[in-house]
Amino acid sequence: MRLYHASASPYARKVRAAIHVLGLSGQVEEIEVDFAALPDALLKANPMGQVPTLVTSDGVAVFDSPVIVEYLAEITIGQQVLPPVGATRWLAMKQQALADGMADAAIFTRRLRRAGLDADHPAILARYDVIRRGFDKMEQHLPGSHPDVGKLAIASAIEFLDRVKIEASWRDTRPHLAAWYKKFMQLPCMVATA
Repeated sequence: MRLYHASASPYARKVRAAIHVLGLSGQVEEIEVDFAALPDALLKANPMGQVPTLVTSDGVAVFDSPVIVEYLAEITIGQQVLPPVGATRWLAMKQQALADGMADAAIFTRRLRRAGLDADHPAILARYDVIRRGFDKMEQHLPGSHPDVGKLAIASAIEFLDRVKIEASWRDTRPHLAAWYKKFMQLPCMVATA
C-alpha cells in the first residue's frame, strides 16, 4: 500500500498514527507530497489531489482520513483504532469529528489571513470560537488513553494548532486536557509519526 501525505497535515498524522497502532507500518509506503507539484500518481488516484490518500495493494484509492482509518481498521485484526459497535464507537467517531472540525477551522483561518483579512474580522473570530469551544468540550470530557481514531484525531489536531500558533494559550485554562495531551503524545504511535 502507498500513503500520499503531507507531514504538516493533521489528517495525515492521524492516519499515520493509526497505521502504527494497527501494526501496518511495514506494509505502507509513505510518500510525502509537495503541493507545488502534485504527483501524477496521486492525481490519478484522487482527482482532488487531497492528502492523505491511500492506494491499496489492489490499486484502489481510498481518500478522506475518516474513510482511510475505517478501511485500515477493517483489514486488520487485533488492536482496534475504530471500535466495532455501540457507544464506544460513536464516542470515537464524535471525537474525530470534533478534532477534524477544529483543524478545518484553523486551516480556514490561515487561508483568510493570507487573503488579507484582519485577525478581528468576524469570519476569523467565528473560527477561533469553534476552536475554543472544541477545547472547552475536551476539557469537560477528557479523552481516554486508548489510541482509537478519536484520540488520534484530537492529539493530531492539537499538535497542528500548536504548530501554527492558533489558540496558543489553550493550556492556561484547560489543565486537565494539557496533562492528557502531554501523556498521549508520548505513546509510540505519536512519537513515531512526529
